[in-house]
Amino acid sequence: GIGTIPPEIYDNLYKHFNPSLFDAKEWVQIVKDTGMKYIVFVTKHHDGFCMWDTKLTDYKITSPLSPYGRDIAGELADACHEAGIKLIWYFSLGDWYNPDYYTENHDRFTDYMLGQIRELCTNYGKIRGFWFDLGYTKMHEDNVGQRVSNLIHHLQPGAIINNRGGIPGDYDTPEGRIGTFQIDRMWESCMTLGVHWAWKPNDEIKSFEECVYILVNTAGGDGNLLLNVGPMPDGRIEPRQVECLKEVGAWMEKYGQSIYGTRGGPFMPGDYGSSTHKDNRVYLHVL
Repeated sequence: GIGTIPPEIYDNLYKHFNPSLFDAKEWVQIVKDTGMKYIVFVTKHHDGFCMWDTKLTDYKITSPLSPYGRDIAGELADACHEAGIKLIWYFSLGDWYNPDYYTENHDRFTDYMLGQIRELCTNYGKIRGFWFDLGYTKMHEDNVGQRVSNLIHHLQPGAIINNRGGIPGDYDTPEGRIGTFQIDRMWESCMTLGVHWAWKPNDEIKSFEECVYILVNTAGGDGNLLLNVGPMPDGRIEPRQVECLKEVGAWMEKYGQSIYGTRGGPFMPGDYGSSTHKDNRVYLHVL
């Protein structure tokens, strides 16, 4: 919609949030059927609401005031590990709910933030990375980004980190667009299956053809694709989205060798399409 929701209303919506039809194994199966190799799950967005059983705040999915009361992140982690799908946590470094985020009490907020990252690194098995978002100025002054990186690599040595955590990290994250050709540093385009990041009734879903266009041109630019899918309030993935993802999965089953494990080039992406290569074989995507 248009406009803002008053904080006193928004901050109490979690008391009615009940994704009762959430099925972690079903989500993971959709991911596998699409040909995806990893999931980036939003553990906490900018509003500060936690989708795991954190011990550091009651503003969480497992709160006694939450009608759902289950650890969604934990269930998804278990399903990913069982199915061989890699798991990355999205974690907003900003937190509009925590009062210390807006004040000079940045040291206290930093301790809170590091404590939550520690929980996510220690309670859910092997984590392949962190997708950070919404940092803050004080991070650079106090070297918080490096402290975050050190903590993660101490607890999850093989984890990768994106470039939004106050330091360059391991890879770049162009948003809402296909990244430009870049072979000297890893990158991942994050784009949405619909128009909006969150689910919205009657949202315009990208066609199968649009998804393949984005995929092959991202791979042709030597990048990776992170495709956002917003679940419905009841915890399910909307059938329209699932249908589109299944079409992409069928295409990947047939042509996946031109995407998986390849590098961009040798021909630059252009109006014709794009190219990828692996070993001594070149794949040309003419669109």
